[in-house]
Amino acid sequence: MAKTRTQLIHQTLYNLGVLPIGQNPGTEEYNQVNLLVDAMLEDLIARDVCYIEDVDAIEEKYFLHLAHVLAGQSQSLFGMQNDPALTARGIKGEQDLKRVASTRPTYGALEICPY
Repeated sequence: MAKTRTQLIHQTLYNLGVLPIGQNPGTEEYNQVNLLVDAMLEDLIARDVCYIEDVDAIEEKYFLHLAHVLAGQSQSLFGMQNDPALTARGIKGEQDLKRVASTRPTYGALEICPY
């Protein structure tokens, strides 16, 4: 089941420790993180880390890693810019995204097209 942008923002706020489990975020917290989502995705695409086609239909295999990366990028919004654990999880999330998004061998026959 695909995850939505709202679920990504909620998971990010949980990862930051700003939002207790089972609670809904305030409008201000939600909007602060929401402003970073598109920029984060564009950055990941530009650096060939991964490509998310639709932010409202995020594949499960990317979801948690994206939430860690987004938490790492939004930590300064909540005064946590010096938290090494959040920074490390953001870096690890990026590495995991790259690994998950990398193509795997197909073991199929290579077709050659002579010119």
